[in-house]
Amino acid sequence: MPVIRVTRRQVFRNLRAIRDDPLAEFELDGPFASGSRGTTRLPGQEPLHWFIREVSPPKAATIEMSLDGAALSFEWRFVGLAGGRTRLTQRIVLKGEKADMYLLQVKAAFTANLPDGMNKLAAAMAHADPSRKSPSPD
Repeated sequence: MPVIRVTRRQVFRNLRAIRDDPLAEFELDGPFASGSRGTTRLPGQEPLHWFIREVSPPKAATIEMSLDGAALSFEWRFVGLAGGRTRLTQRIVLKGEKADMYLLQVKAAFTANLPDGMNKLAAAMAHADPSRKSPSPD
């Protein structure tokens, strides 16, 4: 679980600024708010469309992708820590009557890459804030 040296309120301000990753490009149509839609583009793949299911500043946000007969959700939680730091956690939820059809693909895509992806997300959030210091490995 990465810890970044910005407050939870700063994290929410910075979420809108996160656009690109070396392996993906993100596009958010509108504010970082419930109901807003976005697209993730990965090299050599069809665009992935998603929407922000829920936002509870400064504590949590859920992003969801609709699949055929299932939904894949990314539940982010932000816990305020001493010294103006924030712990970022992510829970991935696959649900729906056809969820079993996607289970192996989701496991393959996220099991090995999730820790690195979370650290990149934390670094992007921290870098989006000009007063930030480097991410902490806590």
